Amino acid sequence: RVSGIARLPGLVETPRRNLARADGDLLAGVDPAVTLQKRDGWRGLPVAAPFAAIHVGAAAEELPVALMAQLAEKGRMVCP
Repeated sequence: RVSGIARLPGLVETPRRNLARADGDLLAGVDPAVTLQKRDGWRGLPVAAPFAAIHVGAAAEELPVALMAQLAEKGRMVCP
């Protein structure tokens, strides 16, 4: 499963349109393979944790503690 979170609507809607056009099945059904949400990414998605990997797309002065808590054991975070 892949969960995408962004604060800006365009960073959610554009990928959603592109995925729907390329392979709409990824977004379909009760339990889709890909979910995209507009929300505060620094809080992560605790209801779907733990994650094997988390990619932070925005630069951070400090590691996001809330996201680190959502990593699975031996999970990895990429954070610029």
